[in-house]
Amino acid sequence: MQGRETYILHVQDKVQAFTKKIALWSTKLKEGVIEMFPQLHQALLSSGADPGTISPLIQSHLAHLQGYFKEYFPDLEDNSNQNWIRNPFAPGVDGQYGPKKCRSINDSDICITGIPPGNFNLE
Repeated sequence: MQGRETYILHVQDKVQAFTKKIALWSTKLKEGVIEMFPQLHQALLSSGADPGTISPLIQSHLAHLQGYFKEYFPDLEDNSNQNWIRNPFAPGVDGQYGPKKCRSINDSDICITGIPPGNFNLE
């Protein structure tokens, strides 16, 4: 997250996308889906173990991790006033210019900014 051509809004987007991925993983674990952890999924399939035995432990770890991120980056959720800097020519949902708000967290990187990273072509 450091180096040339790195700026604060891009890094904020990366951290916010990761916290949304943690929330998505936690939701999927509650539903019994473990495919987002390929090595764990493979180990459980090969051993025939029940995913329900380890799922609460992983959910607890993800909850702690999400709490730590909120502690270290408390103001990530309130950066909507800087959306016009990311893409000043994209109209938003309310008719104002700036990135559109997302409705789902299927792709966390696109969800944060409204556009794929590095793609500024408007349709």
